[in-house]
Amino acid sequence: ALMPHVGDRLPGVWVRIRRDLAELREQGLDYIPYQQFLDLCAQHNMVEPARINLVGGYFHDLGIFLHFRDDWDLRDTVILNHEWVTDGVYKVLDNGTVKAQQGRFTDDDLMDIWADESYREKRRELLALMKNTKFELCYELPPVNGQRQGYLAPQLLPVDEIDYEWRTHDNNLRFEYRYDFMPKGILSRFIVKRHQDIAQATDAQGHPQQVHWRYGVLLEWEGTRALVRERYFEKKITVAVEGPNRIGFLAIIRHSIQQIHDDFHNLAVHEMVPCNCEECRDAHRPHFFRHELLERYLRRGRYDITCEVSLEDVDVRTLLRETFPPEWYDEAEPERPGKRHGRSRGWQEDRQPILAAPPVPPTV
Repeated sequence: ALMPHVGDRLPGVWVRIRRDLAELREQGLDYIPYQQFLDLCAQHNMVEPARINLVGGYFHDLGIFLHFRDDWDLRDTVILNHEWVTDGVYKVLDNGTVKAQQGRFTDDDLMDIWADESYREKRRELLALMKNTKFELCYELPPVNGQRQGYLAPQLLPVDEIDYEWRTHDNNLRFEYRYDFMPKGILSRFIVKRHQDIAQATDAQGHPQQVHWRYGVLLEWEGTRALVRERYFEKKITVAVEGPNRIGFLAIIRHSIQQIHDDFHNLAVHEMVPCNCEECRDAHRPHFFRHELLERYLRRGRYDITCEVSLEDVDVRTLLRETFPPEWYDEAEPERPGKRHGRSRGWQEDRQPILAAPPVPPTV
């Protein structure tokens, strides 16, 4: 299927504005002030804010330029050259000092890294772009004793899992994402997105440290903790949640991961719910059911499903009730002939397709 916008016939004035933007790029401009874009539109008798926002959003979606009008630090800049962004990001991710510091860097580091004439006037915007929700390449570390600690790019974290305390109970909630093809960088983006919930621990020297590594993170929220791991070669992400607000915290985690998934076109991924039969409940590797299969059973009024490990029947309603908030599914009304039900998605109900998303610099 065609991506949105592909093959659209553009109004003539849009074509002329696009041509003018291309000429600016040919003149060697990597970016222009947003006011210059407004002036360019005015030259073509386009002055209504709604029309300007429409064409600007279209050009951003199509990749003609990058403009993040909802980001306070980026709204005044229109980026014409994608390579300028990618090169600027790689100057950070490939920097020897940043790598030696395992992804940590400071404002002083950025002053040196982006010292070139083409970047020095846009350091603030480049950093904001790396933190923007469309890229999620780094985040600002929490202060220690009132002192700023700089920033962290999670894709440069150590590979080895660090020490942390984890309480394993029979009622720990488990969940998995399994991918037909797993894109790189999902976990590092997730760490950036949920960085305010990262649990704190103490290192060997008694210093506070966040509990994360390149392929995992420990989160904490309202007395509840979640361990999220990426198992790239198994093409899956695993989630384990323990504490009094397990279902609510899993809902938050699922929402964040879904936001990342939405940036990939036709991503084939399955949410997996663990079996709760007597054999699987205590098993290290329980059987998992596809979430969408459980929903199909529920809509058809079929409330028992067979575990492929124990061959016991388990209650579909209980599986869902132990994993999701009750408002996310409707167990009261099975599907009737001639009636179609949409997939229950909770917070995902207002999902919008990501149009031609701007190119994200590849992760390390």
